[in-house]
Amino acid sequence: MMRAVCRAEGSARQRLREEDALLRLAGVVDVRSLRDALRETAQGLLPSVECVCVYVLERDSRLQCDDPSHELPKEGKIRDMVGQLKRCVCAGLPPSEMHEKHRSSLAAPLPPHRRAVVIPLLDQEQGVVISVLLVGCKPLSDQDEQHLNTLEKHAAVACRRVRTLQSANQKSLVSLSPIQPHNALLRPDPTDYCDLDRKILQLCGELYDLDATTLQLKVINYLQQQTQSQCCCLLLVSEDNHQLFCQVVGDKVLEEEISFPLMFGRFGQVVEKKRSITLQDVTAEERRQLSSMLGSEVSSLLCVPVVSRATGQVVALACAFNKQGGQRCDTHTHKHESAL
Repeated sequence: MMRAVCRAEGSARQRLREEDALLRLAGVVDVRSLRDALRETAQGLLPSVECVCVYVLERDSRLQCDDPSHELPKEGKIRDMVGQLKRCVCAGLPPSEMHEKHRSSLAAPLPPHRRAVVIPLLDQEQGVVISVLLVGCKPLSDQDEQHLNTLEKHAAVACRRVRTLQSANQKSLVSLSPIQPHNALLRPDPTDYCDLDRKILQLCGELYDLDATTLQLKVINYLQQQTQSQCCCLLLVSEDNHQLFCQVVGDKVLEEEISFPLMFGRFGQVVEKKRSITLQDVTAEERRQLSSMLGSEVSSLLCVPVVSRATGQVVALACAFNKQGGQRCDTHTHKHESAL
């Protein structure tokens, strides 16, 4: 029994570490923070990491590392591995192809309990490698491989976002007229933004928080304000797509996480079909369980799938309960879907 409890607690802690790591990647907007996020994410998700060397594609087509500053050799074994466009695990890398700082952790031959992992991150649209991670760690388990699959997808999205922002900033600088002050970019015309824009930007500014629970509280508070609902929550989809779980309801952090099978009535269909549901769609038993979770009677409901742009999969269900002001959530589905 104690072993089962310990395994469950360990799994929950690992899930929180993964959530925190991915949230950090979701917040990067520049190359420096991207490098830091990639390094810290790999250290947080992989076993006994000794070294993480991060190369990022520069505008001059070089894969450049900043710790310390050097370029990935254009030829050699590492480049051959990167050219395979998939993760490679080996017993060490050629010492001549890496900086001396990383040789003790990555150079061949490594002892049996250590491995070198080469992780190329690909821009699928352009078909180019935009970043490379060299990681020195223990041999990978099946679970570590799954964590890396998730990391690679989110890391590639973060890299593409930074490259897009760099390109946009460069175009903006070029488009400045000779008599326009350089800091004009920092003073946008207030009329360019509507009230919803300001609220979303304010929310984004508040989300730079690596604690997953605190982040959920901020997002849920935003949802409650925008949907004018008595209560909101996020039902998160487990890694294996077998369960939904909830840690925060409204402004309360639950002492014990609520979880139930993914095929729990209509909610499983929301994940499968990626379509919203309202109170009219749920059964009496589902309504009873929702009321029990909230601690009050459910009079209206809007449940919207949250789809990851990186994977195209539903990662959570955003639920709004009991719209205030006498209007029912289920009669304004489209309006609230845009707000959510």
